[in-house]
Amino acid sequence: MLKRIIRALILVGGLCGSGAWPTPHAVGRADAAPICPAATHARVPSGVTLVLIVARTGSSSPEDAGAARLCLLTAVGMFQPLYRQLPTSDIAMSADRRVLAYRDTTYRIHVVRLPGGVDSVIGRGVMPRFSHDGRYLAFVTSDTLPAPASGAGGEIGAAVGAFWINDAAASIQPSEPGALALGPHGDLYIADRARNQILKRLAAGTFVVIAGNGRAGFSGDGGPAVEAELHDPGGMTITRDGTIYVSDSQNRRIRRISPGGIITTIAGDGKPGLVTSATPALGATLGDPADVIVGPHGDLYIADAGSDQVLRLSAAGMLMRVAGSNIRRYAGIYGVGKPATEASPDGPYGLAFDRSGDLYIAGINTKTLLMINAKGIMTLPMGEDGFYPRGVGGVKTAPDGSVLAMNNLRVVRLTPKGERTVFDFSGKHILGPSGAFLPNGFAVGSNGAIYTDTDRGNGFSNTAAVAEIVPGGQVRVLWRAV
Repeated sequence: MLKRIIRALILVGGLCGSGAWPTPHAVGRADAAPICPAATHARVPSGVTLVLIVARTGSSSPEDAGAARLCLLTAVGMFQPLYRQLPTSDIAMSADRRVLAYRDTTYRIHVVRLPGGVDSVIGRGVMPRFSHDGRYLAFVTSDTLPAPASGAGGEIGAAVGAFWINDAAASIQPSEPGALALGPHGDLYIADRARNQILKRLAAGTFVVIAGNGRAGFSGDGGPAVEAELHDPGGMTITRDGTIYVSDSQNRRIRRISPGGIITTIAGDGKPGLVTSATPALGATLGDPADVIVGPHGDLYIADAGSDQVLRLSAAGMLMRVAGSNIRRYAGIYGVGKPATEASPDGPYGLAFDRSGDLYIAGINTKTLLMINAKGIMTLPMGEDGFYPRGVGGVKTAPDGSVLAMNNLRVVRLTPKGERTVFDFSGKHILGPSGAFLPNGFAVGSNGAIYTDTDRGNGFSNTAAVAEIVPGGQVRVLWRAV
């Protein structure tokens, strides 16, 4: 350990241009001076993150204890600022060096989980302190909270330190991976129902939080998505500019995350109910939105499994019914051959358009594949007994405009003459001799690669995992629970 810390000190000294720690100057304004050194191509050992805490000593008063500047050096050799200026008495690190706490200028207490630098706000106050065992964080606040824990284990004060952290022990890991989506640059996004968060898989194989602070609830609109509350996030779609649309299912809302990381609600008022056409989206009552996709003309389509409706959100912010009645009088398979607005979409759980503009629906209630043709008529392209949709959002549009679907344990390509198997999970020991893989989440990349996940709690798979199936059928496990 000592050798590793010495290497860290030598590395930081080299980055700063000399063998000594830099002497930070006071920052009068938020943009008065750079917080961190310039980007560097320093060689950082694989699987570690260097936390660089730079502080200058001030008076002993908590109100004037000096200005601290915090930087995070990631494993790719880039400095990332955590915060520009704050009293050094308002910085604390857990004894195991895996959690950093600080108070910002608006008196919000932040917790930063390392490595990765995922920042969450947990309350308002000053002077955060960890207990000696690192299990509790206390801070002085005017809110009603338990008394501060005794001890000051991990307190930084006005010190300067550099610490190596083991990624394998401290990194973010999926818990219950569900719906999947791919970003414009091929990054894989995971809606984790147990964490109530959206995770992004980085090229190095690690994960960062894109949305959700880990608490089940509804909050955060208009602010950073990582500080917002989600409740059972489901189907997602990501546009070319990086905008994320997600079904916040238990909040009965559709939420949008901008490329800059700001979250807003664009449909649903949180109350259960049915939608009539031409309903303002923010005042609409949704049942259990399960999936969301972008249609051929840029409108957003929503699969509402709880209300047995498929909805279209126009650019003007109005919701229109595409399938399902506005009075709940149908159940199961009903209305085949009739206008879709008079039929039942059977608990729609996944949506996908083909190149002809036909809309495929994975019906979760009676396990049926449905389709709405360009004339708005509901059909059964595979017949009543010819298909068994599985997983979250079990139909996806392929790069060639065809539709791929999860039919029981097979990924199939749908054609006018039926289906063609692309990959069969039956009998495949993807996770080893005892590692059965029941596919759940489902996404298709621009190169035709198929991404899927499995959850340890699904009654068939004995572990959670995420896998990639490349064209040709080779399988690569991207992550598995340990």
